Amino acid sequence: MKRLVLAAAVFASAAAPARAFGDLPSTIWPQPDAPVHVVGCSAFVERMRNGANVREHGSFEISGPRTATAVRIGWAYFDALGGRHVSGGVTTGTFSPGVRIDVHPFSARVGAETKSVTCFAMEAAFEDGTHWRMAGRDAPVAPSAAQPVASPSAQP
Repeated sequence: MKRLVLAAAVFASAAAPARAFGDLPSTIWPQPDAPVHVVGCSAFVERMRNGANVREHGSFEISGPRTATAVRIGWAYFDALGGRHVSGGVTTGTFSPGVRIDVHPFSARVGAETKSVTCFAMEAAFEDGTHWRMAGRDAPVAPSAAQPVASPSAQP
């Protein structure tokens, strides 16, 4: 009986896909003229054989005088060759200026060779009926000009 249990354990460990867990290096794209600023972000990765599942977290602040009712934050993922994949998530509510808002986690699927993530504000709707959308609706094209983010454990 012991041999059967040992053989089953060895077979199960050999058949299970190798996975790695952890946070991707994160940066925040500077958007000085935007009425919404991302102030924190992270992407926790569960690597699989042919890609990775990602749990995305973000925080933002409204920097102008208007109250927002919906905000879309983006996560731009970069692979080993500089390829880019963009994911976004919308949070709704009543968001007052100057208050840090932590969004509920979103999820995405990215390639196995994803190396980093850059977070940015994509768009916002305000109580007064106005709408802001980042110019050209284009996500960051490279992570190099972005500001590094402290590890998620160091963020409030």
